[in-house]
Amino acid sequence: MVVTPMAVVAGAVLSADEGVPKVLLAKRPASAHQGGKWEFPGGKMTAGESAPQTLVRELEEEIGIRAKAWGRLIRFPYTYPEFTMDFDVFRVTSWDGTARGCEGQEVRWVPLPELGRWTTPPASLPVIRALQLPPQYAISADPAGDIGRWQDDLSATLERGARLIQLRAHSLSSPAYERLAQESIERVHAAGARVVLNGEPEQAARLGADGVHLTSARLQQLTARPLPEGLLVGASCHSPQELGQAVRIDADFAVLSPLRDSPQALGWDGFASAAADAALPVYALGGMSPGDQDAAVESGAQGIAAIRGLWGPIS
Repeated sequence: MVVTPMAVVAGAVLSADEGVPKVLLAKRPASAHQGGKWEFPGGKMTAGESAPQTLVRELEEEIGIRAKAWGRLIRFPYTYPEFTMDFDVFRVTSWDGTARGCEGQEVRWVPLPELGRWTTPPASLPVIRALQLPPQYAISADPAGDIGRWQDDLSATLERGARLIQLRAHSLSSPAYERLAQESIERVHAAGARVVLNGEPEQAARLGADGVHLTSARLQQLTARPLPEGLLVGASCHSPQELGQAVRIDADFAVLSPLRDSPQALGWDGFASAAADAALPVYALGGMSPGDQDAAVESGAQGIAAIRGLWGPIS
């Protein structure tokens, strides 16, 4: 028998009071499914409602605010032993009213970096990861022997506001790559950004990077998450099957390619179809530029990943 997933809509209500990004969590009743845990407020979609209509209704009923501005954050299916749901989460950035527990529940404003410390339902993990990742993922060009220019490009990338960078330099020997990585990690951290290494998990942890980016081949070799929580695990994927493997090893995010510029290009429809079944944030890769950001989000992406479009000075 085919079971229709339960359509659930939630809002990640974001505030930047006092310059600190925070999100609202509400505590579930002890008697409810996943009782006593902290959730993003929302609820079931009713017949005839659109997802935005459900969002507005549920936030008003549960926490007393009237949403005015929102955009999709992430959508994915999630299966509990009791049921399967289609979880649709929106980032809410403007509203009328003061948030409160209209049904007697506790509510708390939680700084984004501290979300992982709160006890939340398992289905909330992809949402937390999406909230803590930036909308753009810059991938370094290969130095190709010109380290000085590469370092200038890193500075330009950071000055443009990059907050997550992948260090990819396959032309370098292992010792040269490690020297470049050590210097780059210090510079990226000084700029308040994060850097992951395109290499082995052990190497990334040892050098003090913020995590690792796995090639699709390395991804297929793994049976479990290769780094502890607190360090990022990203993965290169080219199909729904590889995205499924990224979910199975508990990766924090994936890039899905090629979006365009290839005979195997997915296009936005192909990307949206593949990403819709993946319970993790997915960046679109392949011919991307900042002008593609909105289309990527509309297609279910966390945002865009790029070398040419995000690395170095603006061309």
